[in-house]
Amino acid sequence: MKLYRSLVYRELRATRKHFWLMFLLFSLTAALMMTAVFFMFSDPSEVPTPAESLALCVLMAGIPATLGGVMAGTNNGLQKADVSSGWKRYSYALPPTAAQKATSDLLAKLVYIAVFGLGVAVMTFYCAAISGSFSTIHVMNVYLAFTSVAMLCNAVYSSVIMLAKDKNQLKYVGIIGFFSTAVLFRVLGIFGMKPGASSEDSEMIPEEIIFRIVDKVGSGKTSLCVLGMFIAVCVIYYVAMRLMHGRREA
Repeated sequence: MKLYRSLVYRELRATRKHFWLMFLLFSLTAALMMTAVFFMFSDPSEVPTPAESLALCVLMAGIPATLGGVMAGTNNGLQKADVSSGWKRYSYALPPTAAQKATSDLLAKLVYIAVFGLGVAVMTFYCAAISGSFSTIHVMNVYLAFTSVAMLCNAVYSSVIMLAKDKNQLKYVGIIGFFSTAVLFRVLGIFGMKPGASSEDSEMIPEEIIFRIVDKVGSGKTSLCVLGMFIAVCVIYYVAMRLMHGRREA
């Protein structure tokens, strides 16, 4: 247990500047959205309709959730810093195995996800309490979905970055990692797109579309799918990190 604490502490300390910068940006965005929600519902002369209230609150809570998910799951620069500083090669002489180092990578990532998730939950509780039009499960599903996508892209990018042997190779490997991640993101975008709207959907009024979308996002089936996707991505991330930590340069 002490070994894992040490490894996780090293990663969190090495990426603390990145974390505080991202969390500051997330906090400012959430504060802006919370202020907008407060003024939107504080004026009794302009009370929004149920559909408008639902759409606006989901949007105000969804923006920080999307941003927080991307920030929690995206690459924090640790692998690049380890290669650049020589730590990656030095770590091969240390007692921790590839499995232990991969586990610490995953645990450190889960710490980021938990912290940003707590911020999203606070934001969502606030919006739900003021509007009373939706539950926190809607926005948390959005958060986990974007976290999973960002974390999967991070697994690909980190794996490519860790192929570099030294600082001189980082510039070339970094370009390959960037384009590899861009291709993956594009592929995920294609599979995530709806093939086409039916004539029935195109004839629906906006209010019905809003309620239908929000109902699907907050459904139990969506929650199970998002949770399953998140667990699968965590496994992929662990396997990718274990393979790369176990690699030895010639």
